[in-house]
Amino acid sequence: MKKYAFILKAEGAKPDTCSLTYRNDESLCIIAAAGKVQAAEEYVKGLSGQGFYTIDLSGEFSDPELELISRAAGEKVSIRKALYDLNGLVRLDRLEASFLPKTQGIIIRAGGVEKAWEGVIRRRSGDVRVMIVRDIPQAKRAAVRMLEKRVCLIELSRWFDNLRLDAVVRAVDDAVPVGTCGKLFIYR
Repeated sequence: MKKYAFILKAEGAKPDTCSLTYRNDESLCIIAAAGKVQAAEEYVKGLSGQGFYTIDLSGEFSDPELELISRAAGEKVSIRKALYDLNGLVRLDRLEASFLPKTQGIIIRAGGVEKAWEGVIRRRSGDVRVMIVRDIPQAKRAAVRMLEKRVCLIELSRWFDNLRLDAVVRAVDDAVPVGTCGKLFIYR
């Protein structure tokens, strides 16, 4: 079974109590929110001990925070954070200038998914809508659904490289910033 985790920031949140879990025969995905970097560090240590070797972080984490969390997880664990291409950065800067609560979207690709799965994490700064998908067609539909639910930005798991990121951006007609934990050639 492939184990994967996505960690985001949420003021006052504890990963053990502010999380979602998706499981099927092929995949176990945990999406958790941490209020402090120290909480994220402790959480990834625990995940590493449970065999989670692929962990993605929201782009809300700074590079120094990514470094601290990576060190805490250990050498066996691959940790990346969401990055944005130039178009996404321009939209992200406009969004960050706003003081309104922001609903965020996360799309994760996992093995063994038949029908796209949806969940919500509640946080003070805005809800986080999570969708777990099988492939690009489901990811594109998930992104459009998130727009209908008024998300302000979307972050993608590392499976989404430049080409897959572009497919999602085109599906939402470049309406919101879209970042990916996958490989990007130009990023923030």
